[in-house]
Amino acid sequence: MLSLPRQVRFLLARDTDLLTQLLGVFLRKVFAWQRRRARAHGKGDPPCGAVTFVQRFGSLLNLNCHAHALLPDGVFAAGPDGAVAFHPLPPPWDDGVSDRLCANAFLRDDAAIDKTWRNLRALARRLTGRGTAARQAVAAALRYIRSRKAKMRYASHYRADLPIGSGATESTCWQMQQRVKLPGQSWDVPGLRGILAMRALVLSERWRPAWQVYAATHRKNVRVAA
Repeated sequence: MLSLPRQVRFLLARDTDLLTQLLGVFLRKVFAWQRRRARAHGKGDPPCGAVTFVQRFGSLLNLNCHAHALLPDGVFAAGPDGAVAFHPLPPPWDDGVSDRLCANAFLRDDAAIDKTWRNLRALARRLTGRGTAARQAVAAALRYIRSRKAKMRYASHYRADLPIGSGATESTCWQMQQRVKLPGQSWDVPGLRGILAMRALVLSERWRPAWQVYAATHRKNVRVAA
């Protein structure tokens, strides 16, 4: 999937020609990598291909132009007899490519965030001038990591099969909106908080244990009048 900065999404939503050119640049880069890998394994310079479609909205039906690309993890090349055969390519992390891809590094090593932190601090020392856009961007990144470093040990979360993306959160937001943003509904703050808490407990399959705790503190003995 090709995800884009938020500011770029609005521009591409209006300019389909520019979006087509951007996808072309993205795919040419991927194809160039596949051809280099193929040549390294003695497969000549085979043609590459992909099936790509553009999605203009996100999971919350918000404007979010992004592309989904389906590419084979190999190439098709003709043999000496002219017959075309599929040749799988090794995954990118076999030759160290993942060392240059932050996403793969974070999924392999909990210490990757510490390396990123050190690199950003070194970059901040090399930058010249005060108040420049570059210095502000690096400072913002350092502030973000400083307060979240413990939560960015993605390798441990990944091995534990815990979600590390925003999909679960976005899906929950959509579910909540389905409950509280229907026609004719209006809420005061206490009521909204209560209904959202109950809905969250139901969706996360925690309603029964939560109710037992709540009921235990609100139970009273009632004596039946004779």
